[in-house]
Amino acid sequence: MSPSDPPSAERFGPRHWVIQGANTLLVIVAATVLTTLFRSGSTFEADRVAWRPVSMPDGQSNLWMPVNPEVSRRSVTDGPATFETTELKWVSGNGATVFGCIQNEIPADVSLDRENEILTTIAQQAASAAKTRIIAQESIRLAKKWNGREVRFESDEGSFGVLRYYIINHRIYQLQAIVPKSMNKSHLIDRFLDSFGYSNEILESTPPI
Repeated sequence: MSPSDPPSAERFGPRHWVIQGANTLLVIVAATVLTTLFRSGSTFEADRVAWRPVSMPDGQSNLWMPVNPEVSRRSVTDGPATFETTELKWVSGNGATVFGCIQNEIPADVSLDRENEILTTIAQQAASAAKTRIIAQESIRLAKKWNGREVRFESDEGSFGVLRYYIINHRIYQLQAIVPKSMNKSHLIDRFLDSFGYSNEILESTPPI
C-alpha cells in the first residue's frame, strides 16, 4: 500500500484548568512529543515503507501511518485526577523520522474551556522542553468543528517537525511528523497530518490498534 493513496493552573471551584501553577496536563502533553527532534539523519525511510489506515483505541479517531507502529500506554495521577495517555508511533531505523499520534484522556474535573490558551501554552512548553525553535504556528479546525493548533519547529541538530493538536470531547490529540530538515518539503508530512479524522460514531471498518 502506498502512502500516496490514503482515503480521503488556576482552579475554579470543583473544576480546574491546568496552567503554570498546577501544570500536570501541559507537562504530559508537551513532554511526549519532541525528544526525537534532537536527532537527524541523511536517509529517509518513510517513503520506502508501506502505510495503512489505523484507528486509535477510542475507535473514533483514525489516520494513515507506516506499518507496525509502536504502541505505548501510561497513566499519571495528580491528586484525585488520573491522566491516561496512549501513543501510536512509527520511528525510522536511524531515529531521524517519526510519525505519531498521541491520545490524552483528560479527567472530567479538568476544564478545557479556554482552549486557545491551552493550545498556545502546550506548544510553547513543548518547544522549550525540547530546546527547539517555533518557526510558525496557526489556529486550525478539524472538520469545522474542533479547535486545534499547528506548530512548526526546527532544531540546531538538523530536525524539522510539524505538530497538530486538537481538543475533542475532553481529549487532546497530538499528531507529530518529525523529519530531517532536508525532507521538510516531503509530501508525506501533509499526507499524514491531513489523514487524521474523527467521528462521533464508533468506527467499525478499521479495528483499533
